[in-house]
Amino acid sequence: GAYCVLDKSGENLRIVAKNRNSAQSQGLSGKTIVLDPGHGGKDPGAIGLVLGITDREVGMGVCNTLKTLLENAGANVVMTRTDQYGFLTVGERAELSNQVEPDIFVSVHANSAAPKRTPFGTQVYYYAPSGGLTLAAQKPIRLELATLVSDHISAQTGRKSGVYTQNLGVLRENNSPSIL
Repeated sequence: GAYCVLDKSGENLRIVAKNRNSAQSQGLSGKTIVLDPGHGGKDPGAIGLVLGITDREVGMGVCNTLKTLLENAGANVVMTRTDQYGFLTVGERAELSNQVEPDIFVSVHANSAAPKRTPFGTQVYYYAPSGGLTLAAQKPIRLELATLVSDHISAQTGRKSGVYTQNLGVLRENNSPSIL
């Protein structure tokens, strides 16, 4: 039930362990969650071919709804941006998360389908290769987080949802358990 963040600086190794299943931390009360609405500002992300709705707009809408739900459940929520015109680079998003040291980081994006294709389902990404100290140490919890979210999305929507691993900067540079 624990995960850790490892930081090697020269000859020193700093290990910070978090016990996510302690008696004081049941449920979401007291948990800190960073929500990252994908893209923003000058970067709209994917653009829907029928309605023209952007990834930037979908991410903002989903994260605003999630923020309300999570705060109502007792979580402390930090947003990487608060409107669709705000913009942070991928590195700045991960840096913000690393400064906050949340229990989890969730980046929300939307895809668009190629012409004459019917979009179906969702994808949940995590990244935890065996080569990096923190990433390797967090692999079980990152995979578990991605799987839980994917399973719940599928159960609620009745659509296929898959878990994938991909080297995405916002996941790679993040010291907290994170998914996209």
